[in-house]
Amino acid sequence: MITIDKGIPIPERQRGSGVLPDNEYPWHELEVGDSFLLRGDAVRQRNRAEVSFQTWKARWNIAPGDYKIVTRRVDGGLRVWRVE
Repeated sequence: MITIDKGIPIPERQRGSGVLPDNEYPWHELEVGDSFLLRGDAVRQRNRAEVSFQTWKARWNIAPGDYKIVTRRVDGGLRVWRVE
């Protein structure tokens, strides 16, 4: 069950700082051949990772062929590799 909170102010937008807030995924740190494990339901993790990856690429204007990832189900969750 989700708890509903009242009276929580909305934070101001962070615009123009040029610095991204800490990301849930380490896209900017991955080198070709590196990988990381996302524990839990593989389908859910894949969907979240792919949306995050596409958003990150668009935000940093990364060309389609310059950075690629591959995901595979493994024991305990989903593993993400950088392949290009």
